[in-house]
Amino acid sequence: MLLPRPRTALLSAAIAFTLAAAGVVVAAGTSAAATRYEAESAPATCDGFIESNHAGFSGSGFCNGDNVAGAAAQFTVTAAAAGTATLDIRYANGATANRPADVLVNGTVAHAATAFDPTGAWTAWATKTLTVSVNAGDNTIRLSPVSADGLPNVDYLDLETGGGGGESGRQMEDLNRGLVSVRSGSGNLVSWRLLGTESASAAFNLYRGATRVNASLITNSTNHLDAGAPADSSYTVRAVVDGVEQAPSEPSLRFAGGSYLDVPISRPGSNYTAGDASVGDADGDGQYEIFLKWDPSDQKDNAQSGVTSNVYIDAYRLNGQRLWRINLGRNIRAGAHYTQFQVYDYDGDGQAELAVKTGDGTVSGTGQTIGNAGADHRNSSGYIITGPEYLTV
Repeated sequence: MLLPRPRTALLSAAIAFTLAAAGVVVAAGTSAAATRYEAESAPATCDGFIESNHAGFSGSGFCNGDNVAGAAAQFTVTAAAAGTATLDIRYANGATANRPADVLVNGTVAHAATAFDPTGAWTAWATKTLTVSVNAGDNTIRLSPVSADGLPNVDYLDLETGGGGGESGRQMEDLNRGLVSVRSGSGNLVSWRLLGTESASAAFNLYRGATRVNASLITNSTNHLDAGAPADSSYTVRAVVDGVEQAPSEPSLRFAGGSYLDVPISRPGSNYTAGDASVGDADGDGQYEIFLKWDPSDQKDNAQSGVTSNVYIDAYRLNGQRLWRINLGRNIRAGAHYTQFQVYDYDGDGQAELAVKTGDGTVSGTGQTIGNAGADHRNSSGYIITGPEYLTV
């Protein structure tokens, strides 16, 4: 059973032309423009061998680096202006272990020990997407392995920089498939995320354990009803690109409670109720965390006088693990109109931040006190109309 595929966060198909001698492909479309740098062609360098013995690569080959820490693949890329750029690194890792590498931009580590996870076979190619800052003109992008296993095989690097208008250079979250299994009658409805870098015509295979459950490629949906499957089944999904099956997704998250996921949360006290919430990938693992505000029972509206208890904001993984708790302190009044917050990856490092109004005595999730810990700006009616306020990220 197939349900219509969501059409959000899609990139339109691009028109490409190739500069074969330079190993560069420039792709232009209605939503983005990217420049491709092949690993086998100068000015790229490879501390190893250029090979073509594993199918599915682009261009004339790929970089098979030496199995030693520091045996790097390096690209020289060009940006029209300084700013933020998106890197799409296409690779294959037929080994059974992650092959982490530092990603250096102009000699400085931009992403440390970036995971290049197994793709299932040396002919199964995957894409790692990262956001970096580049200078105007030429820049070096160096992939330097941090373990003795060396790099995965590296096919190419696509560089997309910000530009004047449209969606070119937009920042996207590096999320996983968000694979979810929900009990539906005597089967399981399994759904997953279509990534923003994928075409609307992307195809998928769905696996229950090691068994493929779809008889033919899933091409018009990002969900599938596995009729008659046990309720506790575990699933993975694999994209199929140019006829080649890609690396498996993370295992499915099962909604054991029926049509919802029960996430344990811990109240700061018996007089607190869960209030506003938002989501973001706080730890960079590709899965959303929940950012939750706790409101005390003595919270007040603007028109109501009285002293209130403190407001707290927590971050939870979907298994209920609390990552941190922020105590906004006595100088942030509790009430529906006092504390709004926003969750977003402001610096493009793959981990979402929280932006919120704070005051003297606010204690961060790492235990840092903001401003004057002993200050009390509440007046006799409980209002806070003096003292500093901060916008804290």
